Amino acid sequence: MDALSTIISTKDIIMPRPSIESVGPTWHVPGISFLPRVPPFYTLERTRVTVNAEDGSPPEVAQQISSLLQVESLDATFYNDQATAIVRCPNSLAFVIQMYQADVDHSGGGEDAASGRSSGFIVEVQKKGGDSLRYHKYARTILRTAASGIASEKIAETPVRLRQPPRATVLATDDRAKIERDVVYTLERATSLFQKDRLDANILGMESLVLLSDIQSSGNDRATCASQYILGEPGYKILRTILKKCLWPKWDAAEDFGGEDTDMFEKGQWESMKERALVVLGNALSLLAEGSVFDMKEWIADDGISLDQVLVEEIKAAELNPENSYQALRSLNSLISFGNAQAMSYTLMELNMPAIVSGAQRVGRLRHALLGEEVTRLLAELENVTPK
Repeated sequence: MDALSTIISTKDIIMPRPSIESVGPTWHVPGISFLPRVPPFYTLERTRVTVNAEDGSPPEVAQQISSLLQVESLDATFYNDQATAIVRCPNSLAFVIQMYQADVDHSGGGEDAASGRSSGFIVEVQKKGGDSLRYHKYARTILRTAASGIASEKIAETPVRLRQPPRATVLATDDRAKIERDVVYTLERATSLFQKDRLDANILGMESLVLLSDIQSSGNDRATCASQYILGEPGYKILRTILKKCLWPKWDAAEDFGGEDTDMFEKGQWESMKERALVVLGNALSLLAEGSVFDMKEWIADDGISLDQVLVEEIKAAELNPENSYQALRSLNSLISFGNAQAMSYTLMELNMPAIVSGAQRVGRLRHALLGEEVTRLLAELENVTPK
């Protein structure tokens, strides 16, 4: 199922579907005269900007927006013959960027008015789902880039999406009791959601773990404390079991719900669970102190598949899902920094990891800057491994 099939809108009904041959990793838009016109009775979103031909051409603006999306590590699919970009972000945020010809102004006369040619074009951003606050941050940045031609290098200095610090914070003695009470209460609520037989409740439970383990939403102290509970506390082994259920191939949605006859909605829900489970694992592992010994035995499935093998499979699929690959690399790099780093590095070298991540490195360079950074970090670690 392609990205257009998953996003239903008025625009999909009015406009013809772009051909598969036009899909590419970068946005190549033709001149103004080749852009589609605004369909009849279609109401443009308020999140739009009109660019005059003197201020920039569609190919230049498309290149700037494409570079911006790469810097912000937002996965986009570009349909060049329709001047459309479909962007999928973490936490189910999705939006469409569309270019149109601007209406011709006949009142002032001139060559453009006489010929019916448009002297400018419209860049519209339309939200399809997800967090509205985060969407407007991205939309404002995209439209500002289109209107002013800000170089992507300048935007990279103040990215919308910030990296999380890899080190844990030593909790203050005075606050530790209160922090642990808050964390335990939230984890118990999340556990109760996992115990329900409704997929929407399960996703809410996983979303609670995402927010709890995220520094930006919970603060460094609570996120660090929650990570320690999720990954190591004996009383919360059920959470680790649920994470494995979402990540391991044997727990694939198609197998859990009846193979190929599984409802596509249910498969999509479980894919959302998997994406969030990778985020939780990446957040939690990055907050464990360097030098910690991570018990890998607990993360080996009954069929012998280990956590590092699962993460490697996600990295191989970087072309299909760069965000999942990025989260898997975050976890893998954190595992290498723990006390069992040498053994983990040997295992990755035996899997020919440098060759495996070459595809992810290419995707990071074109579409996902954070993925590229994690690949560079992994390769630097593996360079220090001495052969047995």
